[in-house]
Amino acid sequence: MSTNSLIVRRPIDGVMQTTILYAGPLKAAYVHLPLGSFEVLAEVHEEAGAFATYIIKSAMDLILPDESAYEKFDVVKKIEEAQQQGDQNTANQLLIADVS
Repeated sequence: MSTNSLIVRRPIDGVMQTTILYAGPLKAAYVHLPLGSFEVLAEVHEEAGAFATYIIKSAMDLILPDESAYEKFDVVKKIEEAQQQGDQNTANQLLIADVS
């Protein structure tokens, strides 16, 4: 079985930071990113240990949603749902995105 990873890189205080947002067998991952500019990569690993890294987007600039879209999303409810489901990764992504 292969494993897929979704990775973002961005400069923070002049140092390039790499974050793995998802790693697992699913072909699609839903993530929550903070405001900023990111390089988006994917890695695909196969059982024997070989892997390939793909640049999905070399520069992706995120912008804030307007106020009505933000309110409709209901970030507090989404965080609570993630925590109730034991999905701390999503809860952390939501918290970080919300404070940005």
